[in-house]
Amino acid sequence: MSAPVRQAALLALACALSLLSACAGTGGSSAGSSTSTAGKIVFRDYTFGKEMTLISSSMLADLGYEGADYEERRLSYYSELDRDPAKASAKACHDDAMTGLLQALKESGLDQWAVPGPAAPAGGGSKGKSFEITVNGSTTHVDQQSDLSAFIQFMSLYVEVYNAYQGYNSVEGSVQFEQPAYGKNIGGNR
Repeated sequence: MSAPVRQAALLALACALSLLSACAGTGGSSAGSSTSTAGKIVFRDYTFGKEMTLISSSMLADLGYEGADYEERRLSYYSELDRDPAKASAKACHDDAMTGLLQALKESGLDQWAVPGPAAPAGGGSKGKSFEITVNGSTTHVDQQSDLSAFIQFMSLYVEVYNAYQGYNSVEGSVQFEQPAYGKNIGGNR
């Protein structure tokens, strides 16, 4: 990963972690704050039929989840997920973390590869991986066929922020990403 992209990822992660500690006593960012981003990013691995979702507090409010702040909306969202084991890999995040992640993705070239509209649903027999990004009501997607090295950068950024947050099932069955290992054996023994 290039140094500027790594710095952007660390900025997004630092923002997320600082908010976790700073917002604990204040109730978090309100949905109307200047740093709010109503966003949701879904990573899909078609080969294994898996989805990993990261959704902002403002998006939860927009979707009608009850609560005056991040913590309350997160609990409302996770209590609904308890009824749907297929959604075990969904995580709620602070608005500022989503904003930082989206900024880091854009700085690493996301707009160049993003295609308007939603990505194909998981389980449709497709191969590969994709990201579906919904921000303030607009949905785009990018898949690994567009540019593999760019996609690996996008995935690395997403993984760092996704792993910083606890899921509703963080004790048992929690999904943790591992950093992508594409291309480590390219040009090796044949």
